Amino acid sequence: MFCRQSSVRSAILLTTACLSLVAYSLGSQPEPQEQEISEASKPARRATKKAKIVVMDKFLFQPQTVTVRVGETVVWKNAGIVPHTVMSVDDNTFGSGIIAPGTTWRYKAAKKGTFDYLCTLHPNMKGKLVVR
Repeated sequence: MFCRQSSVRSAILLTTACLSLVAYSLGSQPEPQEQEISEASKPARRATKKAKIVVMDKFLFQPQTVTVRVGETVVWKNAGIVPHTVMSVDDNTFGSGIIAPGTTWRYKAAKKGTFDYLCTLHPNMKGKLVVR
């Protein structure tokens, strides 16, 4: 019985690792978007003073809610070991494509409102962008 459970656990871990690698390799070139996007490889420290930074680590957006004014920039930094995305729940306001570990994605807030977003690869990762 113990050997069977160990084999099942090993198979699950291997499958999860393979899926993460596939998602990472498929998303290595982000799709073009209709909003201001900088190169994902630019470090967050080069962001302007008005940029707010959201760190993606341990399958969380930190902070979970970020507030900016119209025209300000939000930078999402992937500090984890797996790829992530940032997609507005309405699918129309913003979407990052794959953000590889160690890279960033920028979004310049264009309109007022409250926008729920999530990581499409890890739907339990949820956040909120408030634009005033």
